[in-house]
Parts: sequence; structure tokens; C-alpha cells
Amino acid sequence: MKADGTGRKADAEASRVITYDIVLSPKDSGVYRVSERDGVGLDEYKTAIPGAKYDFEILEPGVRFVTYLEQDILAEGDLDIGGYILKVWNSEGISFGFKTTRGLGRTKLQAAWTAEFDLEKDVEKWLDFDIYGESPEWKRMGLEDAGAASDQISIEMKLKQKSGLSIRRYTTAVSSEDATEPDYEQVYVVRNVNGKQEKCPVIPGTSWSGAFRHHMESIKKGCADPVFGKTDKKQRSLIVFGESELSGAKEKLITRNAIDRFTNATVGHALYTERACFYGDTHLSIRVSRKVSEEFLRVLCMAILDLHQGMLSLGGLTAVGRGLFEIKELYVNGKQVPLGDNMGTAYDGLCKAVGGGR
Repeated sequence: MKADGTGRKADAEASRVITYDIVLSPKDSGVYRVSERDGVGLDEYKTAIPGAKYDFEILEPGVRFVTYLEQDILAEGDLDIGGYILKVWNSEGISFGFKTTRGLGRTKLQAAWTAEFDLEKDVEKWLDFDIYGESPEWKRMGLEDAGAASDQISIEMKLKQKSGLSIRRYTTAVSSEDATEPDYEQVYVVRNVNGKQEKCPVIPGTSWSGAFRHHMESIKKGCADPVFGKTDKKQRSLIVFGESELSGAKEKLITRNAIDRFTNATVGHALYTERACFYGDTHLSIRVSRKVSEEFLRVLCMAILDLHQGMLSLGGLTAVGRGLFEIKELYVNGKQVPLGDNMGTAYDGLCKAVGGGR
């Protein structure tokens, strides 16, 4: 590139696409909720790694946002960037912010409007147009799908809990004489339902990722690390896990004490109470880049079937039967994959479905 006398690049060109801030919808200004989550890095034995404790704030799901996009179309046949973004947003969703490969920041398009102006004929209309108002120039658009992403493999699972689940969130509430507050409870999100805030148990994408990564490494050493990403090498994950909200789960308050393994006596100051979830239904979404190796896909198929068989468990207290699921329905790129009773046949069918179109 050459520069002119002002030091600017001579062939520099201003963007013809202008994006605006995404702001909270006025309808939801009083119902949004910010909560805090914490996490910790675990080693292969599920022991906390020193210095790997962290916490962060999230905006709870269900909140609506509004944004705007402008595009200057200079000639007939120019690419409609805005229209393409809407198609992708409608069919796949777009994620924003932190930990987007682990289920956070996922958004869904609900409605879109467009206003078009020919500046050779409609200059006055364009100057009078209020982009933030309910102008008659705004016309509601029909939403179209962009189709399945060609660079990703989509795996969807409908799951049923076979036991309790313990992904802990430590509480700070003080118990009263009439009610016992647990020392920790299942992680949850809060949704606004008919004006009321309701708790919904959730499995974070980080929990799914950690469980699958550890299990796949136990099957084939070294196969998972290049795909799951490395923060120290600034390597982005090529596999995306969604968050899973539990529905129909039964909550149970359990009080227990640690037992000395030599004397079978209770350990002092080791009494604790937890609130766990049992026998709920949920959904797990996994999206994998087609850039990964066939070996990785085969090991991923093994891990999925191990989840169904109860050999891949999730969360804490897995040594006493927690964190078990069975797959009720399995889909790859929108097509159902039958499981049946023969895991060898199921594995062959799943590998074929996942590797299809590569």
C-alpha cells in the first residue's frame, strides 16, 4: 500500500458496514439478572490445581437485546452482508463474550426489521429517519435459514438422568430454625417466567468439556488436547459444548458426615448438607470442526456411547454413583442415529454419521 502526503494509506477505504452496540431491550430493563459463577481447574484425578480457582459474572438467559446494522450498497449485485448475518443468526445463533465454546453467550434471533433508502431519490426521508424510533419505514422481515454450517458437525442428544447430579455451587445463606440452607447446591440459572424468577438447574458447558476431555484422553492419550484448546498456547477450541438445563428433576436435601476410614467414627467438623438433583431430562449440543482428525471423531463416538453406558460420568461424587445419564435420542447433522442394544453396531452407525460428508 502507498501513502499520500498526509501519511494516510492512499487506497484506504471506510467500512460500508456499520455495527451498533447491543443494548438491553426496554421491555426487559427491570427483569434481567446478573449472577456469579466460580470454577477451578482439575487434574486427571479431579483434584484442584493450585492457583486455578477463578470466578466471573454472567447475565442470566432469557434477556432480550436490540441492535442495529447499516450497510451502504453502492451497486447492484453488492453482497448483502446484513441479510447473510441474519440467516446465520437465525439458523445457528451467534455467540458473544467469554467462554463461547463452552455454552456461554449464545443468542437466538427473534425478529428483524429493515428500512431501505435510495439516496438519489429519498434523501429527505433518510435525513428525517429516526433509527431508534417506530418509523413507518421499518418493515418486518421474514426470517430465512442459512442452512447447516458446512465447516461443523452437529451432534444433539436428549438425555435422561440415571442418578443424582452434583455440580456444586457453594451457598452463603444462613440457616434459620425453620429452614436448613445447604452448604452447596446444584448450579442453576434464573429465568423470568410470567414475571416470576424461577431457578433452573444447569450443567455448564465447562463440566461437559472437562468430562469428555478426560475420558477421551483415557481412551487415546494425546488425542483430545489439540482439539479442546490450550490457554497457554492461545489455541482456540475446535469443539463446542452447550449448556444443558435440567427439566423435571427432583431436588433432594441430603445431610451427611465424613467417616474416619480407620475407626468408622464421624470426623469432627465434617458435617455438611447438599441439595442435589435426581432423574431429570436434559439436552446436550456438541459442535465439532471438520478440521479435526478422523481418529478424534472415532474416540468422540466412543465417549458418547460410554456416556450412554454409564462409563462416562459427570460432576462430583461419581465414585458413589452420581452423574450418570442415558441417551434417549441422538442426532447428527439433523438426522437421527439409532442406538439399539448392540453397541458395536451403534458405534459403526455413529462413526459413519459423524464422518459423513468429510
